[in-house]
Amino acid sequence: MLHQVFVYGTLKKNHANHYLLSGARFVGLSELRGFELWDLGSFPGIIPADKPGLLVQAELYETDHETLQRLDELEDYFGPGDERNLYDRTLTTDTSGRKGWVYVLRKQVLVSLMSIKKARLIPEGNF
Repeated sequence: MLHQVFVYGTLKKNHANHYLLSGARFVGLSELRGFELWDLGSFPGIIPADKPGLLVQAELYETDHETLQRLDELEDYFGPGDERNLYDRTLTTDTSGRKGWVYVLRKQVLVSLMSIKKARLIPEGNF
């Protein structure tokens, strides 16, 4: 089974974790509406946007199930609703109408990082 996955941070081309997508097919550049991109230090995270109109710049890949599992491991995603999740894997649609998975930072993680001043909004949406 093949999966469509949007990536917006260290998994993008020329970033540290892109090697995890070796063997995946690059589908194209993408924009995700309705999310805010946050710089969390060495990696970013997105959360649902409070303000309309924000866009996150992403890349869309087609992956096999094994690659998706590797991404889940990187993103500390253990399954739907699992309290250990750093990110939740959510289905979304980009501005071109393409559907795929995206890793969305759990809001309480962002709040925790903000309390120790380790999070900064990236209003232009590109990590």
